[in-house]
Amino acid sequence: MTHMSKTNPVRILICQDEGIIAEDIAVSLKSLGYEVVGLVSTGEEAIRIAEEARPDLILMDIKLQGEMQGVTACQRILSSQDVPVIYISAHHEPDTVERIKMSRPYGYLSSPVSAHELKSNLEIALYRHQADKRVRESEERLRSTLDSLHDFVFVLDGNGDFTDFHCPPTLLSKLYVTPDRFIGRHFQDVLPHDVVRLLNEAIILVERHGLVEHFDYRMVIEGEECFFSAKVSARKTLSGNFDGVTIVSSDITDRKRGEEALRESQERYRTIFDGSRDGFVMVDIKGRIIDANQSYCEMLGYSLNELQELADFYSITPAHWRQWESEEIWQKRLLGNGYSGVYEMEYIRKDGSVFPVELQSYAVFDESRTPRYLWGVARDMTEHRKALKALEESERLYRSLVETTDTGFVVIDEQGRVLDANSEYVRLTGRTSMDEIKGRLVLEWTAEHDKQRNAREVSLCLSNGFVRNLEIDYVDTEGNLVPIEINATVVKGELGIRIVTLCRGIIERKKAEEQIRESLKEKEVLLREIHHRVKNNLAVVSSLLRFQGRHAKDEYHRRMFLESQDRIRSMALAHEKLYQSDNLSEINSRNYLSSLAEHLMAGLGHVGSNVKLQLQIAEIDLDLETCVTLGFIVTEMVNNSLKHGFPDGRTGKISVILREIEESILELSVADDGVGLPENIQIQNPGTLGLDLVRIFSRQLRGQLEVRRDRGTEVILSFNLRS
Repeated sequence: MTHMSKTNPVRILICQDEGIIAEDIAVSLKSLGYEVVGLVSTGEEAIRIAEEARPDLILMDIKLQGEMQGVTACQRILSSQDVPVIYISAHHEPDTVERIKMSRPYGYLSSPVSAHELKSNLEIALYRHQADKRVRESEERLRSTLDSLHDFVFVLDGNGDFTDFHCPPTLLSKLYVTPDRFIGRHFQDVLPHDVVRLLNEAIILVERHGLVEHFDYRMVIEGEECFFSAKVSARKTLSGNFDGVTIVSSDITDRKRGEEALRESQERYRTIFDGSRDGFVMVDIKGRIIDANQSYCEMLGYSLNELQELADFYSITPAHWRQWESEEIWQKRLLGNGYSGVYEMEYIRKDGSVFPVELQSYAVFDESRTPRYLWGVARDMTEHRKALKALEESERLYRSLVETTDTGFVVIDEQGRVLDANSEYVRLTGRTSMDEIKGRLVLEWTAEHDKQRNAREVSLCLSNGFVRNLEIDYVDTEGNLVPIEINATVVKGELGIRIVTLCRGIIERKKAEEQIRESLKEKEVLLREIHHRVKNNLAVVSSLLRFQGRHAKDEYHRRMFLESQDRIRSMALAHEKLYQSDNLSEINSRNYLSSLAEHLMAGLGHVGSNVKLQLQIAEIDLDLETCVTLGFIVTEMVNNSLKHGFPDGRTGKISVILREIEESILELSVADDGVGLPENIQIQNPGTLGLDLVRIFSRQLRGQLEVRRDRGTEVILSFNLRS
């Protein structure tokens, strides 16, 4: 290397605090053919001239004038440009030498300097600087190359310690640990156990045989599973001795995931291929069967090997289909646009039987649009054809049933439009054909007074799922009302929501109901008259008894007539309440028993006097027989209390209570706070007419009779209305 090219001499900046020394050096440089771009004595001037002149080399004195020294000025210059520096100084203190080292000098000369010494140092410095520059450029090219490879590079020395590494910026996130945690450390102290084992085996083989070893490994980095492929090669000294290894590691995570996705895709394909009930078949461009699934083989009765040995696809195709399939399906559709569409034809089984199939096929092309093979999907349509025939037969039976029934049948949509109907329904609307009502709203032939109700019932039917026994009026084409009864059910299917409705004309039933209502009115009037006459007849009997009682010779016989009169009065009152009731079959218990008890008190002149009446009677509808029986019991017990319970004008009260203690279980209580029954009188064998009648009437009701004697007398009867 020379200190100048043919056209441009080397340009040198001299930084020297002694002007005479600086001039001497400048003269020597010029005599040697160098160009001096400046003589400066301060650090500040050195920085400024270096920035402006951009010299090829700087001769720097360590001690300069001013506060900034040479080493500091040199560091400032080197921070912005790459230029070799040679220090010149008469100072050789150790700390000065250490400071010089920090600024990366290319030489050090002791002042004064001879021209020969100056030249040799300049040439060496310029050569070293060019060599360093080439090394840096080479390293940069190597680094750019390594970055473009997207690989990790790790260097291990002969002891297994990490000494260097390279990582492209895009892969920094894939480092297992940061560089400060592995540089200078043994690989066994850094890497996972399974990776250490693989790397150790590779290093042994590389050191032994000198070949490049490969292995794949897995690592979990920040919770993510990553995969790598490593190449391990030997590093050797100049003498050929083993000096460690270089490891080039490639991130193959995406490839592994792609392979896994491909494997899963192939498994899914195989699962569908082998598990499908449809037949799958692969055919080459000459029509030979390459592959088929189990369903396809079973459909035809062949094994896969037998299918592959057939001459071509047409061996399983009936003769009358072959030309059409060749021209229309293969040539026109498959080789034309790659898809056959869905079509039906026939296959021949191994046993010679012919059966219908539904097919669709796909052509697979390469990059040059050349067909490679064909995929076919076949479905045995035998059962489907049978199902279609059964459906058609079912439809015929359904239509026959619908048309022969005397009940109107109509199917409407959510809006109430007619979709289907039988002839009976058409007749109910007053029309003559289905065409007159199909697609029209049923409200069109609904009577005006029923339109809102009909629309409301359609909405209720959609929400509840059904309508039962709805009666509305239709209007026929002549304006006549046609009463009908509707039962409807909502059906949900693929075609949407449908309301299936059965309609019966009920005009004859309406007439019959009207006749029944008229007949019932007549019978009700007659029955009321009967009850009225019975009540009047009983009143006549009561009057006769009262008249006869007036001629009684003593109080005992007169009293007997009065008690008989009360018994007849209880029956007459029941008939009176019955014919006054809206319901001729039942009597209100409170109304009847209250009136009866008050009548009994009034008959003996005790109302408002010394004995008070307390009533607590539930409102229960009772039939005539039960009501009369309870009336008899109340009559006997109230009369008995009035007759024997309050002698010598004694004051007190009589209570009559009727209540429902359980469902359909009634309890009747008649009580007084008088002197009470004598101890010798038992309810089961009382020996008196009144109590005998109470016992008999209790049995008639199948009830339980109980007598309580504390604080007067209380007779309790409990019975079941349903017994």
